Order: sequence, then C-alpha cells, then structure tokens
Amino acid sequence: MPAYNIIEPSDNTAQLNCTICLESLHSENQEEQMIICETSCKHYFHKQCIDTWLERSEECPLCKTSFGNRRQRPEDNFNIEEFLEQEQNANANALGQEDDCIICLQPLDRRFNISCPNNHDCFHEECARDWLYTSNRCPICRQDCRRDRPARNIARVINLNVPEPIYRTNLNPLLPNRQEFFQNLVNQAVPPENISLQNLKQAIRTATENYLAWRGNGRGFFHRGNTGKDRALNFRTEINNYNGTTSDCWRHIANTIRDYPRHNHSYTSFILNSFKNIPGLRLRNLDYTLDTREVKKERYRLLGGGLSQINIAEQQARNLRAIILGNTQSQRLFWRICFNENEPAGFSTTGIATKTVNLQNNDRLTMMTTAGQERFRVFTRPLYRNAQIIILIGDNDELRDLASRIQDNDSVPVVWVRLPN
Repeated sequence: MPAYNIIEPSDNTAQLNCTICLESLHSENQEEQMIICETSCKHYFHKQCIDTWLERSEECPLCKTSFGNRRQRPEDNFNIEEFLEQEQNANANALGQEDDCIICLQPLDRRFNISCPNNHDCFHEECARDWLYTSNRCPICRQDCRRDRPARNIARVINLNVPEPIYRTNLNPLLPNRQEFFQNLVNQAVPPENISLQNLKQAIRTATENYLAWRGNGRGFFHRGNTGKDRALNFRTEINNYNGTTSDCWRHIANTIRDYPRHNHSYTSFILNSFKNIPGLRLRNLDYTLDTREVKKERYRLLGGGLSQINIAEQQARNLRAIILGNTQSQRLFWRICFNENEPAGFSTTGIATKTVNLQNNDRLTMMTTAGQERFRVFTRPLYRNAQIIILIGDNDELRDLASRIQDNDSVPVVWVRLPN
C-alpha cells in the first residue's frame, strides 16, 4: 500500500488547506493548481509538500500514523516483489523514525539527553541546546527539563526580544461565562470602532503639530515661504471650531485635503499618519511620509477619494477572525474549558478546527487552529494573514516561546491566554 493516492480537486477539498505549507489546496488559477494527495489515514496535502515531509519522516504530520517505508507513491512500473522486499528489509536499509532527531528530523549520529522526567534523548546536542534557549520544556512530553543550561543561554533568555502582547489574561476553569471571557478579550485586542468628533479634532491637531515640528527642524524638503505652514494652521483652527456632526466633519476633511499637495513631505502625509491611529478608519499601518512606491500609491488612493468612501456613520456588526497558537495539549485543554469538548472538532480528520462565538452588538468571533504546531519553528504571515487577532495559549514559558516564533507581524494584535496548570 502506498502512503498516499493522488486525487482530483473536489468539493471535499475546496475549503481545505494543506497543513504543511498552510496554503489552500485549490488554486484560483487552474494553471497553478498543485497536485493533491490523500494519505492512507485520510488527510489531504499538496503532493510536493508531503513528498518533502516523507523524505524526513515516516509518520503523518497530523495524526502520526506510521507509513513504514512507504515514502513515495509507486509509479506505473511499480514492482510489487521489490516493494515487499524493501518493506521486509526496511530496518536494515534505512534509518527509522527512532533514529531521527525529533527537532530537525535528520539522522542521529549520537544521542543527547536533555534530562526530562521521561529521559528523552532523541536529539542532536545542538538542536536540543537551541530549543532550550527559548523553552525549558521537553519538545516531546512538554515536561520541565532539569539540565543546567550554560551561562550563555541565561544571557540569551534575558535578551530575548519577545514582543509584549496587547492584552494578557488567565483562563479560569471555574468561571462559566465564556462569552464574557471572549468579549473582554475582543474589547482589549480590537476595541469597538466608535469614532467621535473629538477623535477627528485631536487627529488634526496632532498632525499639525508634527508637520510644523518637522518643518522647523529643517529636515527634508526646502520650503519657500509659509504657504504650507499657513495652510496647516488655518485648517487646524477650522476643524477645532467645527460644531457639526462627526460624519459631516469627516466628509469636510476628506473633501478639503483632497486638493492639498500629496508629496511624502506634505501636510496631508502627516494627517494620514494621525488617521491611521484611529481604529475605526482601518487605514493601513504605513508611514505615509515615506516615498516608496507602495506608500505613494496608497497615499494617492486615500487622498484621491479613498477617505471620502469611508462611511463612519454606520456601525456595522463585525465578523472577527482569530488564529489560536499553542501545542496540542494546550489546544485540547483550551477547547475543553471553553467549549466543553475533549478535542477541537476536525483535528483527527482535516487537522483544522474552528469555533464561532456570538458577542455583543451582533459581533462574531471565529477562532481557527491547526494541529501539529509543535513542529513549526516559526509562524509566518500566511498562517495569520486573514486574522484580526492572534491568541497564544499555554503557560508562561510556552507563551514566550510562541511569541518569539511569530514572524513579520506589524499590525495584528497578539493576546496571551495563560492556561491553568
């Protein structure tokens, strides 16, 4: 029996992601469609991804089903007698899973024991020490390791640059109201987007102060005369004295600055930098005073009519998405406490689980998690690119370890949820 069979794209795989590369199994462009495989344990992957995985491991990356030495799908000229002979001599001709480092999945030349309670020793020394730089738990059983760390490791832990979360909370298993727990989490991570007239006035005041300070320091563009300075001061006074509704003030601002200069050094760039700090406007987190192609294109789009298309009068219900990061044990504990389920539904089939919670003001929070996160050395942008919140779950050490593995995140708020022991 081969480790997998090649299948055609179908409705069964349309909404699924390959849990190795985390990309969709289906491509919008038919010419870019990758081959899809179904393993003998009924999980789906891109053929290229599972082939790469099986070069290093003989187990399914989701359920750990062993494929023995069946690492490749037989070709058309497959010889069953040769295959059976290889199966019988697998231990003699190839290294098994027990001879691979559990961290890098490469063959072991000698074993290194990290002195966990279960005495696991299937690591390269370099891999184990790298692991222990950021976590004091065994990567297999998650138990505390007793091995004394070298002095350089202590310094690295102290200097480890782990971004602070926007919100920390503890998950109390005795509190029955889970809706309140998630409501508080959402309120802290992505506050309600109510925009007031005072928000707009303060944004214009801040933009004007920053613009005038920039001009006064003699940086950047040489200004002849005081046209720009007078324009900024007059506009600040005009908005500060505005007594209409918030939506009317917003339309007036958008229509007025549409006719102002749009250079990276212009007053309008400082206004956009102030507006991006108002959550309800949902402007991209860019420095609009830069002169890169991306920033220039976005600056011209907003000033050319994009701002006036933002309707701040309507407060619509939000459909928020969150990605949950944590090891399998933590995910099961989180699901059991929050939803009274022993395991996230879908873990044993697709390797992906989702759960939706209804919140106040018709807001909805949909949480998604994936199996096998212990094997991810880093969490890259494709994993969380569609999320408005990143939720980390675990104990204190695990939370810091997870946070240190998130890459290229400059806009998605991160929440730490400390689980009970």
